[in-house]
Amino acid sequence: MAFILVLRVPLYLLRERANNGGMTTTLSTFSEGARETGAAAARKAVGEAEAAGEAEGAGKAQGAREAEAAGKAEAAGKAEAAGKAEAAGKAEAAGKAEAAGKAEAAGEAARVREYLDFAGEGLDGQVRRQELAHFLRTRRERTQPEEVGVMAGGRRRTPGLRREEVAQLAGVGVTWYTWLEQGRAIRPSDQVLDAISRALRLDRHEREHLFTLAGSEKAVLARECDRVSPGLLLVLERLGDYPAAVLNARQDLLAYNRSYQGLLGDLDGLPFDERNLLWIIFCYPELRERLVDWEPSARLSTARFRVQMASHASEPSWRAFVKRLIAASPDFARIWGDHEVAGAETVLKRFAHAELGLLSFHGVSLACTERAGNRLSVYTPADEATAVRTAKLVSLSPPPLARCTTPTPAWLASGRTSPSAPPP
Repeated sequence: MAFILVLRVPLYLLRERANNGGMTTTLSTFSEGARETGAAAARKAVGEAEAAGEAEGAGKAQGAREAEAAGKAEAAGKAEAAGKAEAAGKAEAAGKAEAAGKAEAAGEAARVREYLDFAGEGLDGQVRRQELAHFLRTRRERTQPEEVGVMAGGRRRTPGLRREEVAQLAGVGVTWYTWLEQGRAIRPSDQVLDAISRALRLDRHEREHLFTLAGSEKAVLARECDRVSPGLLLVLERLGDYPAAVLNARQDLLAYNRSYQGLLGDLDGLPFDERNLLWIIFCYPELRERLVDWEPSARLSTARFRVQMASHASEPSWRAFVKRLIAASPDFARIWGDHEVAGAETVLKRFAHAELGLLSFHGVSLACTERAGNRLSVYTPADEATAVRTAKLVSLSPPPLARCTTPTPAWLASGRTSPSAPPP
C-alpha cells in the first residue's frame, strides 16, 4: 500500500503543474530540498549526539579525575593518619623507655646511696647496732625519773625512764628512739646523739662509747686527738719556726704548732669536725688563695686520701666524711671522680702569705709508730728567703678562716650518683 501512494504523488504533482500553467517546482527540486533538509537534520542530530557524547565523556573524565583525586586525598589522609599513629607510637615507646631509664637510674642512685650508708657494715655493723641498743636500754633503766626532773607518778612497771620520756627529754621522736633501742639500721646524727647523751646523763667515756657504737666520725676524731702522746706534742713545740702538724690517715689535724697555724690559718677557731686538711683545702677560700699551686695540691691530697680509703671503706665515719665533702665542694666531687691515687713523697709547696710574701717549703711526712696511720707533717724551708721569713710565723696572729658557702652541686641534689650519670 505504501508503494502505491508513492507512485500516485508524482502523478498528482504533474497534473497540478499542467493545470497551473506556470508552476516551476519539479519533483527533482522537491526531492533535493527534502534530502538537504534531512541531511541538515541528520547533521544536527549527529552534532548533538557528538556534543552529548563529548559532554558525557567530559563528565566521565571529570568524574574519574575527581574520583582519582578523592582516592589520592583519602590515601594521603590514611598515610598521614598512619604516620601520626606511628609517630605517636614511637613517642609513647620513647616515653616509656625514658621513664624506665629514669626509674632504673633512680634505683641505681638509691642503691649507691644505700651503699654509702651501709656498705661493708655486714656482721660487724649488726653487732654494733645490737650493742648500741643494749647500751641505750641499760642507760635508760639506770636513770631515775627524779634525776632528770620527771615526775614518777604512781607505780612504774619498768625501772628507770620510759622510752617516751627519753625521747621527750632529747627532743626526738618516740618512734626514732624506739628504733635505736631495737637495733634498727638507722643513722642518728651527731646532734641527736648529743641530745640523747644529755638526757641519759652520760659521762665523757659513755658519751664517746655512744658515738662510737652509732658510727659517728666525731667520736673517732676525738679519740685519736686524745691519743697524741705528750712526747709528740713536745716535738711539735720544739720544731719552733717550722710549721708542723700530726695527721691521721683521714688527714684530720690531731695536733699542730703555732707556726702551722700562722701559715694555714686560725685552726683553733674551726669546728672540731672541720679540722681536716682536705676539708680546709676545699671548703675555705682563704687557703685556696694562699696555696699558689692549689689544683695540684688538692689533687695530691685527694689521691693520698683515696689510697687510705681503700683500707677504711667499711667504716661509717669515712663514708660519712666523703659524702659531706662531696656535698660541700663541687671541686672535690670532680677530683674524687677521677679516682687518682698517690703515695707519701716529698713535694714542693708554695704559699702566698699576706704579710710575709712568697714562702716555699718541702713537705716532709714521717710515720708515727705510736699509732698506725698517724704521721708527722713538717714544712722545711726550700730557700734562704723562706727560712728568714718563716722565723716570723710564730709571732704572727693566725689569719682567720671563713667557711665557704658553696651550694650543693646540681647533679648531687638531683639524685645522680656522679656528674656524668643520667638524671633520675
